[in-house]
Parts: sequence; C-alpha cells; structure tokens
Amino acid sequence: MQTTNERLSDLKIYTSSACGPCKDVSEALEVKGQLILLTKDGEKVVPIDLLDVVDVDTSEGSEDFFEKVLANEDGAVPSAYREGAKCIIGFNDEGTVVVDCSQVAPLASQSK
Repeated sequence: MQTTNERLSDLKIYTSSACGPCKDVSEALEVKGQLILLTKDGEKVVPIDLLDVVDVDTSEGSEDFFEKVLANEDGAVPSAYREGAKCIIGFNDEGTVVVDCSQVAPLASQSK
C-alpha cells in the first residue's frame, strides 16, 4: 500500500464533538495518525497532517459544512467528501479509519 506525502485538499472529513461515532473517528485518527483512502486507482495511506478534518461545532466548520454539504440536501457526521462527492467512512479490522471514495456518489445538487 502506497503512502502519500501530498496534501489532499480535495478530501474533507467532517466530525462533531456532539456525536459518538464522530468521537470514534477523531480518536482513531489521533491514535493511528493516518487513514486509508480507497480510490478507483487503489489504496493510499494518508497521514492526518495532510488531511482537512473539519469540526462542524466551530463557526468556520459549521459554515463550511452548511455551504458544501447541507445546502446540497445531504449531510451527516461523521462523513467524508472528495471532489464534491460523498465517500463512505468506516474502520478496518485494526481500527484504522478507511475512507472509500472508489465509488463516489455525487451530491444531490450535482446529480440533477
């Protein structure tokens, strides 16, 4: 599995301190220090310092989440979006966060 050293500005992970699953994602990212990104081209290990993890409880994070996700008739946290499309977020057997963008689904406003 390839490790990237390039910042992934097209991938955003949205979390909130008010939701249990979000805390699980945040803690796993902190503990493991990375996530696994699945794309059509394969798997990449991405260090967390190369990711945009957005806390929707902050004013900036809330505005970003509303503008890019909720305004498009979509939205839940924790969630992951890449290139304007929703990805599937979960964990592997080792407890590492896995973001599956291999079959990205366009947001509602983009599929009309």
